[in-house]
Amino acid sequence: RGRTQLISANGIFKRVVSTGGDGLLILAQREYKVLTYRSLQPHYDFSDRGVSQLPNYFYREHSLMLWE
Repeated sequence: RGRTQLISANGIFKRVVSTGGDGLLILAQREYKVLTYRSLQPHYDFSDRGVSQLPNYFYREHSLMLWE
């Protein structure tokens, strides 16, 4: 059902996502290759990406408060 209604040539992703359904699948496959349990933990994710000390980094403080 998802393939016919979401990512097909006439699916909703074709209309609302700039990459379309095909592009969305490519992006998801690329991200899945680098996804780890560690990358899902905000503290480690920010540290690994080198943004822990950046001033005014969007959502960092909020996500860390929620994670604790």
